[in-house]
Amino acid sequence: MDARQKTLLLRDLSLIAMGLAAVFVGTMFYAVMRPTPHIFLISGLFTAPFAGMPSVPGINAFPSFVHTLAFVLMSAGALGCRRISCAVKIAAAWVFIELIFEIGQHAAVKKLFVTELPACLEKVPVLDRTAAFFLHGRYDTLDVAAIFIAAALALALIHWLENKGESHANT
Repeated sequence: MDARQKTLLLRDLSLIAMGLAAVFVGTMFYAVMRPTPHIFLISGLFTAPFAGMPSVPGINAFPSFVHTLAFVLMSAGALGCRRISCAVKIAAAWVFIELIFEIGQHAAVKKLFVTELPACLEKVPVLDRTAAFFLHGRYDTLDVAAIFIAAALALALIHWLENKGESHANT
């Protein structure tokens, strides 16, 4: 493996590591700030000591921000994107997915989303709760803003790492 290949591999692993760090931060947010019924994978024994934590205005958009940031970074790293156009496509795909989940919580469409969900989702662990997510979730324009801000930040980080890698490889 030559120096350029090592630099590219390190860049990809850095993107994946940043994405995993964002997932960890998001998991801790859920553990501290969200009640147990909203958390599918974290035990109530862990979240009980944090019950009744005060809420900060706008903080509820943080999960949308973290999801988008983490998934864009991890996808770009895993796919080894070498061009910003590739990263933009990945970011656009995750923005689209996140927006579907956010819009699906809007009062005007949530029942339609639930009736149109494929029945096969009810047989898959975690995905079997998708209907409840749409029915009991709340649409928030701050979540929509957080999705776009996170995608922009992810693209900036990817671009920065690419430029850093190029300048390092050229020295």
